[in-house]
Amino acid sequence: MRKFMYAITCLSIALASCGSPKYVVKYKYVPPQGSKVCLKECESKFEECQKSCNEKFQKCIGESWEEARKIYRVELQSYRERLKSYNRKRREYLNDVIEWNEQVKKIYRDYRFFTSLCRRTKERFACDRKDELRELLYTLQEEKPKKPQEPERPSLRRIFNQISSKCSSDCGCRELFNNCFVSCGGELIPYKLCTENCK
Repeated sequence: MRKFMYAITCLSIALASCGSPKYVVKYKYVPPQGSKVCLKECESKFEECQKSCNEKFQKCIGESWEEARKIYRVELQSYRERLKSYNRKRREYLNDVIEWNEQVKKIYRDYRFFTSLCRRTKERFACDRKDELRELLYTLQEEKPKKPQEPERPSLRRIFNQISSKCSSDCGCRELFNNCFVSCGGELIPYKLCTENCK
């Protein structure tokens, strides 16, 4: 009973955490008295930081597209070669399936015949043949031709997304501004802002 109650408690906690709110920390800026020049310098540094950061980000994105296109061309060539091989194997598979089906049908007809004969006459040969054919049907099921796996076509977007994941538009400019703001005599008042599962 104790184990059962423990399991129920754990499950309740897990379910509750699934829908719990998510927060981010934001700041309320309280500017200092008579330090407008200092704050202007903070804003100027912030804008320079953001501009530099955006330029680096755009350059990174451009280089990622170039690299993605090169990789995509190589992968596309490889895909076309694998597709040719797949199409050949698929034709062979379809022919093998036709032959396999014909073989199964023939053996199944014989199996039904000897099963009926065994049931009616109880002849040993008919009953033994029925068992042999049944085993043969099981073997054929295990030997059924396997469908070849079609190759996946490469995606330029997927390749780009993987490469561009290293590009960041966050260069710490906001932290730089916050430190500058405080050094000018300003005050940062943190507060939590709900972003998901807010009630």
